[in-house]
Amino acid sequence: LECLQCKSKAYLIIYENDGQQKSVILYEKAGGCTSKNAPDGVKYYLNEAYQSKIIGAQSASMSMYRAALDFLLYEQGFTQGMLGKKISDLEAAIADNSAPKWAKEIDTEFLRAIKKIGNSSIHPNDGDILKQKEIDEKLLNIVDIVFVELLDKIYEQPIRTKNRLGLLEEKVSILNKK
Repeated sequence: LECLQCKSKAYLIIYENDGQQKSVILYEKAGGCTSKNAPDGVKYYLNEAYQSKIIGAQSASMSMYRAALDFLLYEQGFTQGMLGKKISDLEAAIADNSAPKWAKEIDTEFLRAIKKIGNSSIHPNDGDILKQKEIDEKLLNIVDIVFVELLDKIYEQPIRTKNRLGLLEEKVSILNKK
């Protein structure tokens, strides 16, 4: 397939799963939730989550969301230990008022939930493979929304704010010269 607007290519795959016909569209370009100013590492893992999700590999998708969160916190300066330690360090920084502005605007329980579900997506869960069915499309859509909000708070809002303030200050400067 070829998009009429941007001319990017996609591949339509029709297959049978559990007696039902299903279809998947695979895009040549990266997809999934991302933001223009997010670091490449975050974009990479979110694209992996998206690619896994669209082919029905929900557990794989969830593990990539977990990896994206780990990379995001690392990029934001929380570099010690595994993801649980990074989240604890973020919470300590929030408590002692040394955290970045965005961190004060989020509920870290969302981060903890992504970590826990991501862990379950890659661990054997005491041999109970049926638990993996809990990682479904509805859950992944919620995780996607959480990431959209995080990326906006961390990477996009500060730039929008800076640009707006710059425009206002430019006008103040022009008006003060007259």
